[in-house]
Amino acid sequence: MPDVRLFNVGVYEGVLLLADAAPDVQTLFELCDDYFLLVEGRPAGPDAAMAEWRERPENLSAENVLCVGLRQAGRLDGVIFALRDFPQSAEWYLGLALLAPGIRGKALGAEFCRKFEDWAASQGAGKILLAVVAANEKAARFWARSGYVLPRCYPERTLGLRRHVLIEYEKTLAPRGVSAISSETEDEMVKLLEDSQLQSLPPKWELAADRKSITRHLKFKDFGWAWAFMSHVALAAEKLDHHPEWSNVYNKVDITLSTHDAGGLTHRDIALAVAINEAAGESS
Repeated sequence: MPDVRLFNVGVYEGVLLLADAAPDVQTLFELCDDYFLLVEGRPAGPDAAMAEWRERPENLSAENVLCVGLRQAGRLDGVIFALRDFPQSAEWYLGLALLAPGIRGKALGAEFCRKFEDWAASQGAGKILLAVVAANEKAARFWARSGYVLPRCYPERTLGLRRHVLIEYEKTLAPRGVSAISSETEDEMVKLLEDSQLQSLPPKWELAADRKSITRHLKFKDFGWAWAFMSHVALAAEKLDHHPEWSNVYNKVDITLSTHDAGGLTHRDIALAVAINEAAGESS
């Protein structure tokens, strides 16, 4: 069947691919052996592409498995696989996103994902979730720059020949017509908090005696878990352009937040505290 065009990304077309496009997807997978070696410890298997359509949660039909490709002149240079209405209605789970090595580093990936998000929102998606192996630091930085936050970390599991800690990200999609955050809102983020606002801090955060900072002490299973947590907080901090004071001894992490330029606590500190709680697998 011919591809169904969904959107444009520069000279490329974003197209909906059906399972009969599996040979083209398989060719792309074989070009992206760096990804499969990192994640699975081996090149993509001969039926890896078809498995993306075939392997799905038992409660989902084949119609819920979506593949959007990036084509130019018939050549497939990128794919995004997603599960529609999983794990809940109006949530989409992005299972795989790949670009051919020759077009990486040209901002095409970010634009491809933005267009995919816009299209998903037009189809009723309110949130996109995805998981990244902790060893894939480039992917973690990419998704953090793209607005995905860090709600939870999963224990080690086997993928192919390797074992990985998985980090799950999520992004709430803005309905069409909703404008970006205004400069006035950004200004509010760096205003000192009123005393009344300091009475309802995110859970497990302690207010300093001088009321100019908040502190939290965390303890993890081992150093690997502490390191993974700090790596994900670092990405959240980069996105918020606000950085913690912290220390790490083996499995313990101590964190202090304050906005020094403002001389105390601001909404930036609260936003980062919430992100830190989410990175620790907790809700604020």
